[in-house]
Amino acid sequence: MAEMVGDEDLTNAVALNSTSFNAAGWIGPAVAGLLIARVGIGWAFLLNGISFGAVLISMWFFRLSELHASARALRTTSGFLEGLRYVWRKPELRAILIMLFLIGTFGLNFPIFISTMAVSVFHSDARGFGLLFSIMAVGTISGALFAAGRRRPDLTSLLTGAGVFGLGCTLAALAPGYWWFAPLS
Repeated sequence: MAEMVGDEDLTNAVALNSTSFNAAGWIGPAVAGLLIARVGIGWAFLLNGISFGAVLISMWFFRLSELHASARALRTTSGFLEGLRYVWRKPELRAILIMLFLIGTFGLNFPIFISTMAVSVFHSDARGFGLLFSIMAVGTISGALFAAGRRRPDLTSLLTGAGVFGLGCTLAALAPGYWWFAPLS
């Protein structure tokens, strides 16, 4: 991504990429739930596979001569450990690393949690799962658009976001029913 936009627009480009990724996560499951209910899971998978053709075609149109090439960092066998030591010595970076570890550990599994809740706890079908996943994506798109509008993230906003995420996960785990769980997902 850095090669496509350059350093000055990288933060916004990452946030906008997250927005498009989550928009697909919002629209895709809703459409998939409807397709599975109407034509079956096999046809839904086939149409999803065909949709990847659009991505491949768009990549074919990349203008490689306009990319912003950047110099690669020198790789050493101890580079990873040196990087960890550097981050651990900086309190701000250490807080961000711990926060990313926790959110990555618990947040990246949230789609699996949603599917488990939809099927095993709420006894929902593909449409119910699609709706839950779409509702989750609305929240992530909102957060990504908020991040895209900021010039530089600060530690306070990162910690606030992590706290809100943790509270949302806790409340979702305690939700007594589907319609209580849905807005928390």
